[in-house]
Amino acid sequence: MKFQRFTLMVAALLAPTLTGQNAPKAAQASGLARIEHVRDTMRRSGFQPSLLNELAVADKELQASCQAFRNASNEGEVAVCLVGMGDAERMARVFLQSISNGNANAQLDTLEQAARTHYEEAAQLARKTRSAASLVKALTGMVLLDEARHDYGSANSHVTEAVRAASLCPNQDCLLDALLFKVEVETYRRELFSAASHVNGVIALLKNRSDPKRQYSAYSDRADIYRAMTEGCSYNQQKSIDVCLRLFELAKADLSRAIEIASQAGFTNFAQVAAQQAKQLDLLRTLTENYNSMATKVVQTVRFEPKTPKDVLVTEVIPTGQIPPAEVQAMKTLSEAAGPGSGGSLTAWINAQMEDMQGRPDAALQGYLNAIHMVEEDRRKLGEDSARASFLDDKIGLYERPIILLLDQKRYSEAFHLLELSRARATADLLSTKSTGLSRAVDRQLFATLARKRAEITSIQTQFFNENLSSQSDGSDNPEAVAKAQTHLSELEAEYEQTLVRVSRQSSAVRDVAVSEPASLEQLQDLLRQEQMDLLYYYLTDTAVILIHVGPTSLHVRNVFLPRLALITKVAALRASMSKRDAEFRDDVSKQLFLYLIQPALSWLSTERLVIVPQGDLQSLPFQAFVNPADGTYLGERFQISYVPSASILVTMKKQRNLGGGVLLAAADPSLPSAPEEVHTLAALYPNKPRVISDTLIRKADLERWAGSYSVLHLAVHGTFDSQEPLLSNVKLAGGDGEEGDLTAAEMFGLMLEQAQIVTLSACETGRVRTTRANEIQGIQQALLFAGAQSLLVSAWKVDSEATSLWMQTFYREAQSKSSAEAAREAIRAVRKNPKYAHPFYWAPFLLIAR
Repeated sequence: MKFQRFTLMVAALLAPTLTGQNAPKAAQASGLARIEHVRDTMRRSGFQPSLLNELAVADKELQASCQAFRNASNEGEVAVCLVGMGDAERMARVFLQSISNGNANAQLDTLEQAARTHYEEAAQLARKTRSAASLVKALTGMVLLDEARHDYGSANSHVTEAVRAASLCPNQDCLLDALLFKVEVETYRRELFSAASHVNGVIALLKNRSDPKRQYSAYSDRADIYRAMTEGCSYNQQKSIDVCLRLFELAKADLSRAIEIASQAGFTNFAQVAAQQAKQLDLLRTLTENYNSMATKVVQTVRFEPKTPKDVLVTEVIPTGQIPPAEVQAMKTLSEAAGPGSGGSLTAWINAQMEDMQGRPDAALQGYLNAIHMVEEDRRKLGEDSARASFLDDKIGLYERPIILLLDQKRYSEAFHLLELSRARATADLLSTKSTGLSRAVDRQLFATLARKRAEITSIQTQFFNENLSSQSDGSDNPEAVAKAQTHLSELEAEYEQTLVRVSRQSSAVRDVAVSEPASLEQLQDLLRQEQMDLLYYYLTDTAVILIHVGPTSLHVRNVFLPRLALITKVAALRASMSKRDAEFRDDVSKQLFLYLIQPALSWLSTERLVIVPQGDLQSLPFQAFVNPADGTYLGERFQISYVPSASILVTMKKQRNLGGGVLLAAADPSLPSAPEEVHTLAALYPNKPRVISDTLIRKADLERWAGSYSVLHLAVHGTFDSQEPLLSNVKLAGGDGEEGDLTAAEMFGLMLEQAQIVTLSACETGRVRTTRANEIQGIQQALLFAGAQSLLVSAWKVDSEATSLWMQTFYREAQSKSSAEAAREAIRAVRKNPKYAHPFYWAPFLLIAR
């Protein structure tokens, strides 16, 4: 009752009033000064109950002055008062939430709605009166409300407008504030390279200023970015330990600088907060070092070199294990370090782990599922696709434990649903968006234009960050260079935003990406039954490969003991031995991977048609080069193999049929030996008005214009994979009319390939993709699937021209009457028969992405 009386008193104090004894300007100044005093008190000593009273008085003064300014039709000053009222209500809400223990939801909602209403009206008046400073303050106030609701799509829209408005402010403070809010939003959205780029720009601008508030925020924010980047360090070794330690060093240095700034300015509370974050960071570093040390020790101690199936530890029951207290402590530390942006999902997940530790699996599972539901709800609010691919990067670990528990309980349909939620979601969303809102050529081109511009910005941001990461400098000692780079980036970003505004007016679908629903296990099994296929689905954990076989009438799950570090080592060794013609093929590793990844499911494969759904390190790995140690045969000779990013994408693809009777567009780079002969041989198989270009390199503009009219599209040209920004991966074409010739993956989004039964890129590295921690694929594959290609034939490494010509001629000849997967098997057999091409370098690089 005491708490209820207290909140009622605050609500009464915040109630609107139209009276005031001071003159409007004086009342306004007094109200704003009170709010600033509250902020300063928070910096120095933290929250005190008396601050709520001060906010209530400030709100009352601002309401009185606001009414007076309305009566005088002074809309500019009304906007100033409204921003102040929004700030008072928003801050009161934060304070009440911190002491209410969930008992003041109605009051919290009332304060949030009041603050949002005042910010929105202030923004309208600021736009009308062209008051950039008030507009920035109103928009950034709305950003804070959006973040509290985990609505990072709206937060991004508001902060983008704020940065645009800040360029018109009369002083630099306005721009600095807008950029700091942008850094915060990008960090929540996990657009970390962009956030790092912007915060470096802020630090450079603050270099010669005495501005402890903003300097503290900038160094604290950058430390948070570095810490966020360490999340791939202790999870499946996705970053090298050297990179991890460098990130920890940079984060610790920035927190030390933040503590120093706060201490000198008398911001005792802020100094204590940063000191606590530094302690949490040290703990995370220790946990990361211990984890990597343990993983390395296991691989060094245990020999993962099986010779026969009995040498591989395979269990039917998925080991659920016990949640170690150290892991729960690590997650608590991560939650505290992540701050409020991690939201209820991480808290719910940690609570579920506590239930798990105490032997209550049903309660734990429900808690895990609630946490995932929260993550999915937050993801739905993101809007555009740029954040979809990265948003789950730091949250994908939340899916693993419930997947394991559901598999252990044989609740396969529910486990499969979570598996698909955690795999290639951004690609599935793009395919869903295309079918519902991007069917017109003009919309597709607009989407591709945005993708190209965004990729160029990301590439520069990534390069800039990597240069700072590899050097001993954080960039603050060379503010001129940082400022120059930031200016260039700002120009590109401004151009992108202008394009985005223009595009959004023409087609809202270009910006608003749909949220796809994953395929169900029942849908998948129906498809496999109708088309007589088997599917192998891989899920990688720290200690094992979970192998799921889905057949036309059966389903099996096995846990294969193989630590992730051992798998990474084997995959890298096999890939290196295949991707160079003069390398010795690692027959031993190929056999070992067969025993780990294929042998446990071999007896269940009832058809010759095999679909592989790889994950992580297995992406772009040619399974066809695995050797069965029992008989020495290659998997690609035994089965008709194709690959898909996820089961949900498989279900959306069209059924394979033979390629006979199609209409061919084939182009070769005349500088590639055998390529012209390759395309002319193909033309003989497609007499129905084929278009073949081989004397000169096909022009990019011609390909873009012609591609949509052909059912078979074959390019025997050079290709390049861009590991820094996969959407800038490209195939080499001829330019013209001042246009460069490279056709990037980003530009491929704009192609209209719905008529294409198959798109073949037979040259170099066109099948490589980058996979994220959230199991997204990024590169040419993603773009061509979006463009509408029904199937793809791409290469995993730089290929031999003569062997490729033989492979392709065989493939297309066989595909006149057989499925593409069967034709690919025949092509492998044909090339292997030639002793000159026995090495997998010649016949194994081609990946068929198809249903």
